[in-house]
Amino acid sequence: MPQTAWTGALVSTYSQRGILEALRRKRTYASQGPELRGLDVTEDGKLHVLCSPCVACHVRSTGTEFGGATCYPAGDHPTSESFEFDFAVHGYRVQNGVTIILEDARGRRAYTSPVPVSIEYEEI
Repeated sequence: MPQTAWTGALVSTYSQRGILEALRRKRTYASQGPELRGLDVTEDGKLHVLCSPCVACHVRSTGTEFGGATCYPAGDHPTSESFEFDFAVHGYRVQNGVTIILEDARGRRAYTSPVPVSIEYEEI
């Protein structure tokens, strides 16, 4: 029977200890096909997602007010292995954190565990 879904773990060290630590820290994702290969939030407020070839990366708020945005591959490329989400542009839609949803060309998706994100706003 072919594999149709799995749970992945983002690990710093590929070992039993590294996998267990990722599970404890909720650095996991569930997938029907796309692979999440890296995730980073920079100090200037950008979320970088590395993945297997995907047609879209959806970022959804985990707060009580649902919001989010979708990133598509740049240019004329049908798929991309990296996506960037700028909280300076879309951060007003985020509360508490985000869930990242990757979508491949076959419509299969991968969902991360909630990723904590703290957005600070300056008074104008």
